[in-house]
Amino acid sequence: MKRFFSLLIIFGIFVGLVWGFTRPVILFVAKMQFKKAFPMATVAIKDCRLNPLHRLSFFGLEIRQGKIGSLQIKEANVQYDLGELIKGRIYKVSLVDVDLNVDLPRFAESPASAGQNVFKVFQGSPQTTSAKLSLGALEILRLKVKGQFQGITFAARISASMDVGQQRIDSIDGQLDSLAGENYSVKNASLRSGQQQPGEFSVEEFQVAKLKGVNIKAAARLAGKNLFLDSLSGEVLGGKVTGDCRLQVEPPSSYVADLKFQGLDTKQVVEDFDLKEKFQMSGRFDGKLTLKGQGTDVDILAGDFSASENGGTLVIQDTRMLENVAKSTNQPLELVVASLKNYHYNVGIMKLSLDKGNLNLDMSLGGETGKRNINITLHDVSLTKEGL
Repeated sequence: MKRFFSLLIIFGIFVGLVWGFTRPVILFVAKMQFKKAFPMATVAIKDCRLNPLHRLSFFGLEIRQGKIGSLQIKEANVQYDLGELIKGRIYKVSLVDVDLNVDLPRFAESPASAGQNVFKVFQGSPQTTSAKLSLGALEILRLKVKGQFQGITFAARISASMDVGQQRIDSIDGQLDSLAGENYSVKNASLRSGQQQPGEFSVEEFQVAKLKGVNIKAAARLAGKNLFLDSLSGEVLGGKVTGDCRLQVEPPSSYVADLKFQGLDTKQVVEDFDLKEKFQMSGRFDGKLTLKGQGTDVDILAGDFSASENGGTLVIQDTRMLENVAKSTNQPLELVVASLKNYHYNVGIMKLSLDKGNLNLDMSLGGETGKRNINITLHDVSLTKEGL
């Protein structure tokens, strides 16, 4: 028995000596790999722990690059099977309690290319290894990110798991507290979903150019590389919207949305889009709208709307618009001006279309004093008021 304990003590001392030598080597190699990925940054790792057969863990990882930003990771776990590791395959990397701060008001590198630097840590360098390591899955638990990037300010909290090989998000639980750019903003958005699992999506308030919406909700589900928002509902332009939307989350992201609107308030449309100097309008419209695009670009926009039973009024004040109406109806300008001082319509049809970046609104109105065809063009899909 004494001999057994003696052998156990000797083995413990041996393991301690080996670990005492191995630990500094692991920390040194890890720091060098991060330095290759972030050559201008300072890298610090407080400690590491090794289970030779299954896992390598790092604690207190910190990367700082001047005033540009910082990345702090409380715990990073590299999980592997020894047989697969020999073949150059890592099972999973888990990052726990991550704080990311970014301050890049102007930066040439895209977020996608900047993010690839992280994977260089696990892939190695072409000059030093003949085969790169492949990563199976990436798991991020409790990521806090805030800062600014190319004029966009943001603050978010995210937990997610990804299949790196398939470039697929398997699950996500995220809260976007705020996001603001030159032509858009989002307040209190959340998304929770998994592959083929029911989830939820909500946005308290958003604005894209001059389009505003509140209380957006939908049932969310991930299917492959697509995110589906089913039974979507919310409030826009004084009315209600319902529909379905599909987003491809793999870069470059794209989307398709089929939406139905009820009770859109034309008076609010005029006010929100700063059109009061051009014309004034009252009345509500119902209809449907199809959107298809990539990133912030809209490829297809088509909509059909009809006025409610009560109709509304139209007053055109813009001289050029009045001239266009006179030309299209072959009527004297004076007559058109007089008839559109306070035109009441009880029948109205409006069509929306996108042509070479210009948003066209074609309205066909009918009332007691006759029919009126009005065309309004918003140049540039950003929907600014210039160019009407």
